[in-house]
Amino acid sequence: MKLFSTCPHCKHENSFRTFASDRKDVAMEKGEIANLNCDECRQEYQFPIDELIPEIDYRTLIISSVVLYFTALGLNYVFFLLTQTSGILRPVALLILPMGFAYFFHKTELIRVEKFNRSRRERKERKKAHK
Repeated sequence: MKLFSTCPHCKHENSFRTFASDRKDVAMEKGEIANLNCDECRQEYQFPIDELIPEIDYRTLIISSVVLYFTALGLNYVFFLLTQTSGILRPVALLILPMGFAYFFHKTELIRVEKFNRSRRERKERKKAHK
């Protein structure tokens, strides 16, 4: 997943990737207030973890889908060499498997983003309860 923050100096939107599943994991990794560097003005700034905005990382989705497609293409070629028949497995291996994987990966990323956003609401509710 990709997390976004805005630099308070130049208002540039910065991003970084993480495998953390919720804000608590990001807070354990970077601290409650993360020290980030702006890509535009190169200044370091502090940003609260609760204000990070998550988004699906499409680059990972595209790379993994392309790798799976070429793997399916290679397996299809080996299968054709071994059996000398085309059969129904060719379209399944070349189209359905990579598309199914991309769909599954996209749904998983959507669930991770929703969980990340849900953890923000839960943290705010806990802070209000302590006050």
